Amino acid sequence: MTMRSTIITKGIDASEAMREYIMERVEAALSHAQDSIHYITVRISDMNGPKGGIDKRCQIHLKPMGLPAVIVTEVSASVSDAIDGAAQRAAKVVKRVLDRANAIQPINVPVLRRIGV
Repeated sequence: MTMRSTIITKGIDASEAMREYIMERVEAALSHAQDSIHYITVRISDMNGPKGGIDKRCQIHLKPMGLPAVIVTEVSASVSDAIDGAAQRAAKVVKRVLDRANAIQPINVPVLRRIGV
């Protein structure tokens, strides 16, 4: 992929296997837009620490080239579910943003000349 990627974890095991899993899921979900994304940051956190519960959060922050940043967040009971959900949501949002950007056609307005000046 041409996009730069960063993974930030807080309270979650940041093993190499986990980092590979994160990038595989995100790259697979965003494969349709890989050439349009400048950078992506994935933040994984355990919001409640050892208390447990539905507290694993995955936030994906990405920047399509020439367009505003997109940020999606998914909270789930497991890290993998949070990653998968955020990746799927990011793919939908990026597709919609790119489709809208491509649908906007520039309007050619003729330049008006002043006559006799």
